[in-house]
Amino acid sequence: MKILVGPKELCFYQILQNYKVTPAVVSFKQKQNDVYQVELSASGFKPINQLKTIDKKLRKAVDDKIKRLHTLGIVHGRLTSYDVLVNAKGEVRLVGFSDAKFINQLTSVDLKKYRALMGQNFKTKNDLLGLERIFYLL
Repeated sequence: MKILVGPKELCFYQILQNYKVTPAVVSFKQKQNDVYQVELSASGFKPINQLKTIDKKLRKAVDDKIKRLHTLGIVHGRLTSYDVLVNAKGEVRLVGFSDAKFINQLTSVDLKKYRALMGQNFKTKNDLLGLERIFYLL
């Protein structure tokens, strides 16, 4: 799987591959000033929205992956069914980190925005709402 990303998103992939949150980075090269082409080892993985059914075991695997991400201090930012990849073994990987942030780097504007939209539990609630939408649609 080849994707174009910015330097921040490349950083997230490089960090999170070590925790099996994202597919492993096979290679990357700079295409333009702030654009990198990244090859991810996502062979056999497909977006979760392409599955016909999602059982409890897979739901738990997705939930555990999101919790792991938050435990590492990272918020995905806009989780959709296209950002959750699954293989035949039920292994889950996340992609699409262009809106991701380290929780401790959220600005005061971000804090106000998230609190207004999501309530006091702003750090992880946006990702959990995305997860709820994914399961609801499927």
